[in-house]
Amino acid sequence: MASTSDTVDVSTLSIPDGNQEKPGTPDEAVVQAAPTASGTDVLCPRCGAKLISPESLGWCPKCRYCRTIEQDAAKVDRATNATKSSPLGATEFMNLVAKLPQWFWVMAAGAAAIALVSVASQFVLPAECLERAIWSTAQVALGLLALIAAQVWAVLVLAPEDDRLGAKDIIFSIRLWGLTTKRLPEMARQVWLGAWGAAAMLCAVLLVGGMSYWTRFYKPERVADKNLIQAVAAMAQGKATGKDLVESVEDFAASQDLTKKKEEDDGKVDKRPTIHCVIVGYNLGPDKELSELVLGALQDDQIRYAGRVKRGFSPETSKDLIARLTPLTVPTPFIPDLQFTAIWVKPALFCEVHQSGYDEQGYLKNPRYHSLLVAAE
Repeated sequence: MASTSDTVDVSTLSIPDGNQEKPGTPDEAVVQAAPTASGTDVLCPRCGAKLISPESLGWCPKCRYCRTIEQDAAKVDRATNATKSSPLGATEFMNLVAKLPQWFWVMAAGAAAIALVSVASQFVLPAECLERAIWSTAQVALGLLALIAAQVWAVLVLAPEDDRLGAKDIIFSIRLWGLTTKRLPEMARQVWLGAWGAAAMLCAVLLVGGMSYWTRFYKPERVADKNLIQAVAAMAQGKATGKDLVESVEDFAASQDLTKKKEEDDGKVDKRPTIHCVIVGYNLGPDKELSELVLGALQDDQIRYAGRVKRGFSPETSKDLIARLTPLTVPTPFIPDLQFTAIWVKPALFCEVHQSGYDEQGYLKNPRYHSLLVAAE
């Protein structure tokens, strides 16, 4: 028990009430609630009794109050409140965005402008046209030039400080960009130029597109099947009699009116298998356009009549084939016993044809012209 001299008027103590708001932080409240009595004693803020080891533990034997525990609990509460995440992390994301440097926003704004210009092409140009192909190709070229210029610029700035940097780093630039980003924001201009160049190339491919237009001008030569060429040569030299080459002289399409206009292509890509054939004749439509090709194919090691192909000719293809076939005209068919009207030609041109197999007469089912073939020397 405390002596009479140690008695303290409890009414004068500033003891915090559980229902009252504590001033300042929890640590400050504890300190304010622990005044001294007689200059040396520190009293319990709960019951007013004398604290044991007030300079460290702050233990009250009467109500079992411990100042150290209270202070640690307050610190834990503050840490918990500080680390509590917001719904969907929106607050944390906004805080992160607010900390992004100014050079990043300049780079992002430039890339966004490039993307918007690229998206505009979707509303201005048709899907497959020369203008879109030129736009896309030019954007890729400009983007590549900008990227290379940025890398050259970075090498010129960093090379005096790094003996390992050289011309090779302009091509193999992973280490170069690592060194450049470490010098931000000092080298922000080089980073902007490189990022905008890369963005231009990506947007050209992913947003503008249209580069497939150029593939129509790429027509690599394909070589005709060697066995087909040898069989044609052997037959032309009389090594094959050809008396049994055709069992039937009537083609399932022979009765069709050749003056009818050729079927229009449906524009779809034909993914059926192809076969190599030799062109032995052709016919023209009323407008002097190519209406059909008479084909021979290699069957059982001999050249046999394989039917007539009427589809797959574009106006350009028709003109090209007529120009090639006209000088090859002969009075009789290369394959004997073909008894229908056609302009017969020497077996000097080979072609590739889409087909769905052979019918019971040995003719190609639904053939469609694909391309000319080159006879290997």
